[in-house]
Amino acid sequence: MRFWAAIGFALAIYSGTSLAYAQTPPGSDTLEVAPDSVREAFIEPVSLRAPAFPARLVPLRGASHEVFSCDRECVRSSSALSLVGLLQEFVPGFSPLRAGFFVGPHHGFDGALGPGFLALFIDGREVPSLERAQTDLRRLSLNYVERVHVYRGADGFIIDVDLVRHDGTQAYSRIGGGTGTPAADILDGVFANGLGKTFNFEGGFELLDVEADNVENDRFGLLGRLSWMPRSNDFGVQFEFVNASVDRTAADTADIRRREVVLRTRGNIGDRAQVEAYASTSTQRLLVPGLPDSLAPRPRGADAVGFSFSALPGKGGLSTSARFMGRAAYPSLSADLTGWYPLGPVTFEGGAKIARWNDFSTESLRAGVAFQDSTVVPITLRAFTTSGSRGIGFPELSSSDSIGFESFGASANLQLGEFDLSGRLSGQRLDHQVGFGGSFDRTVIVDSSQVDVTSIEARVAGPVLPLGVIFRGAEPVRVRAFWRQNKSRGAATMFMPVDQMRVELSLYESFFDDNLELWLVGYLQRRGERLLPMPGQVNPLIVGSDSWLGGHFMFRISNFRFFWRFANPKGMTVYDIPGANFPAQFNIFGIRWEFYN
Repeated sequence: MRFWAAIGFALAIYSGTSLAYAQTPPGSDTLEVAPDSVREAFIEPVSLRAPAFPARLVPLRGASHEVFSCDRECVRSSSALSLVGLLQEFVPGFSPLRAGFFVGPHHGFDGALGPGFLALFIDGREVPSLERAQTDLRRLSLNYVERVHVYRGADGFIIDVDLVRHDGTQAYSRIGGGTGTPAADILDGVFANGLGKTFNFEGGFELLDVEADNVENDRFGLLGRLSWMPRSNDFGVQFEFVNASVDRTAADTADIRRREVVLRTRGNIGDRAQVEAYASTSTQRLLVPGLPDSLAPRPRGADAVGFSFSALPGKGGLSTSARFMGRAAYPSLSADLTGWYPLGPVTFEGGAKIARWNDFSTESLRAGVAFQDSTVVPITLRAFTTSGSRGIGFPELSSSDSIGFESFGASANLQLGEFDLSGRLSGQRLDHQVGFGGSFDRTVIVDSSQVDVTSIEARVAGPVLPLGVIFRGAEPVRVRAFWRQNKSRGAATMFMPVDQMRVELSLYESFFDDNLELWLVGYLQRRGERLLPMPGQVNPLIVGSDSWLGGHFMFRISNFRFFWRFANPKGMTVYDIPGANFPAQFNIFGIRWEFYN
């Protein structure tokens, strides 16, 4: 039924765009008028405004944070099948934690900064977790993602995601599918178009059916958004509906139904300030086959009301937000304030975060400075620090905890011609550590003593072979690599690898006035030994290093993209969590059709 529903949605996309094309033939917006002053006085001017919900004016963080961005083309050209896979590709130091390769749950962390130190924002709204101490990143389909910005400072990762947004006069459609090894069927699509002069619609679907080694991973999701801009694109009201059903049998077996409804309004105050308010409700239901409804687990939910104000005073920036929630596993009030201002080549940044929980309160302060200069070569130097306490909620257990922490560091980025060179040194201290609260680590006894981790990191990106010298007009083969080492002097930190590395080689070329594009990517990922929970044991054990080979080949002809993604050709045993092995071999190929009408 889900497959045929997805097929029906895809046909609706095609018929809708075909109808739009039939109603608006090429050249119909051109009107020739005889030079008659009387007639010209009565002609109504044609409005060229394409209704679009206001885009966000101000970033969530300032220049003292490292920012890693991936736009629409970056997302579509990636070999990733999930948001975690994408983050692993372009965000150095990001450590994934996947209890199931395809459907989750998917988490991530930065060194010792695990639960409580990664925040997921979707269109400027922080998304609460419905299960564990951290939001499941597989909760969001990569198919809906328009662009991603990741801010990394002293207090972990902020993942800022913008979903598909329509702001043009033509309807946008995208539909794709794939299959391969393991036994996988993938079908997804997106459609966006203006409705008249004041309304806009964006929608999408995702179907994923995978079976490997007697492990089933199924996912069916829908996204729908309707926006109303009554007067101009400086003010709008938006209704959003997201629904997903997830069936998984892995380290964290579950049959889950998720639903989220969001009503937001956003308005610009001139061209340098913006206000936003939203109300959201999220529910998650766990289904147990054969269990009567009276004994079934009660649905979990999270309701929130939030406000934000952002501005660009002079050359600086200001971003502030507040969110009100209920229930034991969530803060009744959380507020965040960030401001930055440049003085010549130096930018100063400061911020604070507070939260009120049922049994405690948390607060933290952060500060940073960035120096940017391009007199000789483009260089950016950053220093950052934060300290305080952070609250962590466990929705499945209807409980919460707090952690005291301190973090500091410095980084340098240097541009030498086509080469991008970076280095980073950081220190992280926690007064104790907690698990993610999933079945994979809930019963594990975690060392409650202080955690003290020092990390050093190096990155490089640039050309490898100057093919342009041999083949005129050819783009060079490029390398993108990072290496990180974590040294713990306190308690052994759960899940954190001693070291990690990723090396990627890529080749891109275009032909025939960009009507033909070619991508070829190969990569190697390696993780050092790490402390992991073991099934049936209360004490975690040290697991040795592992590695992961993969890549993808893709070419585009006109509006069609053909892709082949592969990984683990040697069939190595690789996992983030014991009992949730990645596919022994991975080969997915398919096609994606993207077009405007």
